[in-house]
Amino acid sequence: MKKIDKDKKNHLKVIHILSRLVWVFLIGSLIAFFYTVYQSEYLNQGLNRNIYNKYYLFFFSSTLFWICAFFFSKEIRSNLVLIFSSLFLSLYILEGMLIYYGHGQPVLETTIKTASNLGIDFDTRTKIELISDYKSKGKTLVPSIGPSILVSQDNNYLNQNNSLFSLGGISNTITVMGNESGEYAIYKSDRFGFNNPDSAWDSQSIDWLLIGDSFVQGAMVNSGEDLGSRIRDLTQENLISLGNSGNSTLTEFALLREYGKFLKPKKTFLVYFEGNDLMGLSKEREVHILKRYFEDDDFSQNLIKRQEEIDLILQRIISKNLAITKRKSSKLLNSTGRLRLRSLRNVINLDVKKRIPLEPDPLFFEILEKSNSLVQSWGGKLYFVYLPDYHRYSKSDIDHDLFLKKNYLLNEVKNLGISYIDIHSEVFNQRKDPLSYFPLKLYGHYTEEGYLEVAKSLVNLVNNIE
Repeated sequence: MKKIDKDKKNHLKVIHILSRLVWVFLIGSLIAFFYTVYQSEYLNQGLNRNIYNKYYLFFFSSTLFWICAFFFSKEIRSNLVLIFSSLFLSLYILEGMLIYYGHGQPVLETTIKTASNLGIDFDTRTKIELISDYKSKGKTLVPSIGPSILVSQDNNYLNQNNSLFSLGGISNTITVMGNESGEYAIYKSDRFGFNNPDSAWDSQSIDWLLIGDSFVQGAMVNSGEDLGSRIRDLTQENLISLGNSGNSTLTEFALLREYGKFLKPKKTFLVYFEGNDLMGLSKEREVHILKRYFEDDDFSQNLIKRQEEIDLILQRIISKNLAITKRKSSKLLNSTGRLRLRSLRNVINLDVKKRIPLEPDPLFFEILEKSNSLVQSWGGKLYFVYLPDYHRYSKSDIDHDLFLKKNYLLNEVKNLGISYIDIHSEVFNQRKDPLSYFPLKLYGHYTEEGYLEVAKSLVNLVNNIE
């Protein structure tokens, strides 16, 4: 009997201790909630609130739940503590396993590790550290900035009495993009903030005009190794590239309206990247200034005459974003990645903003049709260039015709009377190991050789068509 009484006392004692641990979960929920506020409103200045809204809801609900738990019996509270403790322990064991097997790691960490295994020296400086090193030598270096950052900040940016929506970058400045192969990609921007020799704008006649995203901009290779430079070398003809990271079809149409009408090139190439252009269009169509280019044939911001204004606006945005990046790059913050289940969240894509739309937006084809009419109005010819994504080759059993609706898109382009060039068929599919056209065979942009082969293909096919 005494033994039973003793066991009962011990059991009650355990229940009492466990029930009091509700305080730990309540305090933990409050800390997580205020940490979410810190991340969303201080570090990111409210710019990624759509990502953090689910965390606000979760931790607020969790806080209310643990407050309500105080009104439960001690036994129920102790059971809740055991259940949730087991759940958290399981999650952190899973996080540890993902880290051990290298899954869900940040892209940069994976890239550096791969480069090290291949014996390649990798510049591990952050972009901020690189900019600081340039500054210490009396040089100015700015991060690449384009319209996509204004698309993501549209409500904040345009509601602050800013009537100008830039389509280029900061002019005549050494510009850094990123680092995918070991060295940062750096170039000197032209008079309108694009990646061209400035003298290219002095030509009386432009033979080639490339319009696109970061692949046209030259990510992530050095000046002279980008697509535009390769075509200039091969043809010895005048060429202008209007490329910026994150551009999609509506921004590219705006570029054609603002700069293409001024240049009136003989050949215009709309360069489509299958990896994210449709996703980008779904964001761009919400930006009222970009929509005006499509809806009003007479609309123009006269950007070609407003570069000084553009430079001032973009410099302010860069200063603000660099300050945010500095706060986010603190060692304390980066060291809490495991505590925040970073690998697990990456694996399940918990923080992915929006997936690529399954069906192409009809607006996409309407923009192409308008682009074709505009180019024909000055006697030029429009080409549609289809660039393949890394995942087309990293996965097995891919039906290349159906993947990301490639054949459907190209058939629709053909029906619009636009000549197209399928870089998958012409370049990547001709290679035994197409992943070798990507830096370190990892996800990213193309290598120097990749851009060269694309340039060769474009030149040969255009010569055959003409």
